[in-house]
Amino acid sequence: MRATVTDPVLSESGNVGAAFGLIVDCSSLVARDFQGSMFVTNMHWLDIDPPTFTATGLAGLSAHGSNGVEATFDGIFAPAFLADMGIADPNLVQGYVDVNAVTGLSSATFAVLGVGNGSQWPLGSWKYRLANSAWSTRDIMFGRLAKPAKAVGVSPKGTISTTRPTFKWKKLGSATAYEVRVYKGTTLLLKKTGATTLSWKASKALPRKVYLTWKVRGSSSAGAGSFSTALKFKFGLSCHRARGRSRPRAPTARWCCRCPRLCARRSASALLCALPAGGRRWAADRRARWP
Repeated sequence: MRATVTDPVLSESGNVGAAFGLIVDCSSLVARDFQGSMFVTNMHWLDIDPPTFTATGLAGLSAHGSNGVEATFDGIFAPAFLADMGIADPNLVQGYVDVNAVTGLSSATFAVLGVGNGSQWPLGSWKYRLANSAWSTRDIMFGRLAKPAKAVGVSPKGTISTTRPTFKWKKLGSATAYEVRVYKGTTLLLKKTGATTLSWKASKALPRKVYLTWKVRGSSSAGAGSFSTALKFKFGLSCHRARGRSRPRAPTARWCCRCPRLCARRSASALLCALPAGGRRWAADRRARWP
């Protein structure tokens, strides 16, 4: 290993003199096996956290810089480690600041410096450089974030009882936001972008008596994933609403309150109570004799 003593840039700990720092991770955890990969920076080692390897396939470290002061970070990756990161082509590695691609940032730059020949960095290892000048505490990461996988919608589907349904879907590990679309045929009725939870309620009432479809997709700094398979749904009345009433009928009397004949309409028992006393006795007698 060849190291260079440098005058560190201003960082969180202040302006320190010339220094050389070396952090060696001797952990036995497989998840922290960088297989000979290294990180080099001109920031003081006091303001550097040990390297990490994220679940999303990025490797790097956290740094505590001074805002407006540019610091550089080199990632030197062994071919085996790149393969473990899921990267088949080393030229496709990108730089990230807090999981935001450097390509979309004005305060950072990224470059692929190529494969080593053994003179300045190990033979066969690939070197990448990221420079950043917007600071607080930042994660400086290398790798390539994949777009989120195809989304999976959960509900609504089939017949529903509200014209403003709540759309629900399953979580995607790498997605940071979701987009929902609702269609009538090929006509887009509703569109919601930037949803950060796993559900969203329709912002307005949807049409009745027609089938609609909806789908969802996830997105991240790597781009948008594939839409879910469209789910079909329709607003349908409950059985009581379909008959023109909101609840079951109250019990009714067998006999009409105005005549001794059986009433086809079976008038409500409340009408019996409205009869004069004699009428009520007559009705009660009729019910006792002919139950």
